[in-house]
Amino acid sequence: MDRIPIQASDLLKTDGVLLGEPDETLAQAISRITRTHDAIFVFDDTKKFLGVINPYYTIFKSNFPPETKLAHCIFHPPIIAPDTTLWDIATLMAESKLYYLPVMQNNTFHGIVTINRLLRSIRDDSRLLQRMKLEMRKNVITIDEDAMLKDAYSAMRDSQVSRLPIVNANGRLVGMVSRYDIREAFTKPKQKPRFLSRIGEKEPFMNHSINKYSKKLVITVKASATPLDIINTMVRKNIGSVIVQDARYRPVGLISTYDVLKAIASLRPKRGTLLDVNTPDDFVERVRLDEMLSRFTEKIAKYTQIKTLSLTLQSKKNAAGKASRYEVHAKLNKTNGGAITSRAEEYEWKKAVHEVLERIQKQVEGER
Repeated sequence: MDRIPIQASDLLKTDGVLLGEPDETLAQAISRITRTHDAIFVFDDTKKFLGVINPYYTIFKSNFPPETKLAHCIFHPPIIAPDTTLWDIATLMAESKLYYLPVMQNNTFHGIVTINRLLRSIRDDSRLLQRMKLEMRKNVITIDEDAMLKDAYSAMRDSQVSRLPIVNANGRLVGMVSRYDIREAFTKPKQKPRFLSRIGEKEPFMNHSINKYSKKLVITVKASATPLDIINTMVRKNIGSVIVQDARYRPVGLISTYDVLKAIASLRPKRGTLLDVNTPDDFVERVRLDEMLSRFTEKIAKYTQIKTLSLTLQSKKNAAGKASRYEVHAKLNKTNGGAITSRAEEYEWKKAVHEVLERIQKQVEGER
């Protein structure tokens, strides 16, 4: 089977991780972040990992006030293990829109995997680069150079994009604005109006010109650029996207980190056994679950011929809306028409899955 040996343990970063405390304010934390998909890792006094702070979730998706304490706006990211593979890391980053993921084992924080380390690992592996199919997005959403901040905000929200090329009246590329560029307008504490101040004395910040926040220097590539060219540019310039422009300096395409992550995820080897897995929409450990099931079917295939493995995971939530118990139903369908079913309910999803798989394995081995 085609396997890619790169795992989270090969990409682990332990020094220079941005740390936050529960009592720190959102404005203080965000000021230390350099890109929209970056993260600050929050720990309590006992060094227990609580979650992350990320501009996409705290500002653009939830719109927490700048003075909010981190304890009240923490996002719980996907957790990866030291043996999580390259393509599964890419999948989780793309799905969560978080490009800095915590690596944990037995509830112990080991470090993080960053997007730059992931990109460098691809850049240095010629075999992967040859297999990678990296396509640019051709329907580029642009914004006029005389637009206001509210126009950019609405375009990003409605089109679900994190950056907008800025064009002049002739359609020529003249700049770029991203979610990160406009974050300051949303994280700066709003001043209360002074006594007897005149209404309309100050222009609302949403009516500011987009030029106040945009970058004039935009990194571009030609349409003929190879995946290696694009990834090298992203790593060297520490940027999240490149614009593809034509001979008349008009933007005709865009390639972002998200596009690269999707291309990496597609390198995952195809599974021989058909898995039918159903989980809640807010279940963030889907990739870990798929890994467990893949390893299980590989092991069981030594004893019996498998047609499909179906598994349904359901969560029962407490009054606070958090998962308190997990119920798992599994069914192994064999090619000879036989089937084995199992059910378990536990406080931890991994324990419930382990129980149903262990019971199925014992029954399979007992039939030999």
